[in-house]
Amino acid sequence: MNQILTILIGSIFVNNFAMSRFYGICPFLGVSKKLDTAFGMGMAVTFVMAVASLVAYLVNAFLLVPFGLEYLQTIAFILVIAVLVQIVEMVLKKMAPSLYQALGVYLPLITTNCAVLGVAQLNVTEGYNLILSVINGAASALGFTLSICLFAGIRERLAVGNMPKWMEGFTGALITAGSAVEQGREVFAVPGPIDAPNSAGCHQLIREGAGLVTCAWDILGEYESRYPHKLCRQQVSVPPLPHDVLAAKAAKRKETEKEQEPPASLSRLTAEEAAALSEDQRGVLRALRTDMPLLTDQLAEETGLPIQRVLPALTLLEISGWAVQNGARSFVRTVELPEEK
Repeated sequence: MNQILTILIGSIFVNNFAMSRFYGICPFLGVSKKLDTAFGMGMAVTFVMAVASLVAYLVNAFLLVPFGLEYLQTIAFILVIAVLVQIVEMVLKKMAPSLYQALGVYLPLITTNCAVLGVAQLNVTEGYNLILSVINGAASALGFTLSICLFAGIRERLAVGNMPKWMEGFTGALITAGSAVEQGREVFAVPGPIDAPNSAGCHQLIREGAGLVTCAWDILGEYESRYPHKLCRQQVSVPPLPHDVLAAKAAKRKETEKEQEPPASLSRLTAEEAAALSEDQRGVLRALRTDMPLLTDQLAEETGLPIQRVLPALTLLEISGWAVQNGARSFVRTVELPEEK
């Protein structure tokens, strides 16, 4: 009885998975905007963790250990968790569609929640029996539920509270800045759009003397004198005058037009070279044009081949020099075919 009480208190309060072990942070932050949604996620995680602890113990004790397959524990536990999550997802979709919609992508992400896998591994490491494994799994999940509900309540209170205008947005940044000032550290802030509520906190910090960050050297420059052998500021070139910019753009445009001019004549693919090509390569090469680039989707449509066969054929043609990429996912042919005159 003392051991059960120790597990309950330790898993819920002392070794809380979210607050102490930092497991399950993804759903902890993603589903903690509303209290009801957080509670629903907590109950789903509680069911999965409790049942996963039970099934994982049975799989480990009666399947993996007797056959010497302990090295497959992680894979086996993940499969057990995935099956349980699918069951929970189907039940919620049928019985509580509103909660299913609210949880969104975080419900299937329980499969990859390290808290669920962690409690299964922890039960094996601690040598718990069947009953203690289930109790530890349920208690750990209840601790996670307690944490996520408390955090959701705080976020709801902050959302509806009467807060100063300049504290709206990322209040966490302001709390971090206050901690930095108390420790005598420099505070920097990245400005944002003037009409964005999430940028109000950063702008207030800048008004109160925080360092304005527009590039990496705005931060590194503060430490250049301390570490001169590691930090060396690069000289920034002076922007050219407007007429120089226009002249450079005109020259670049002429070079581009010159590069895009079709060559006077293309080499012809010999009959032997054409015979050595595979059917996919011949089909793609016939579909390619010399005067206009074609997208890979267009090539798949013209050849009637799936894109999984078009892409390898294009790669081999590029290696041979008979096709070249011209822009994003577009290609042109660089040789004439034997049947062309």
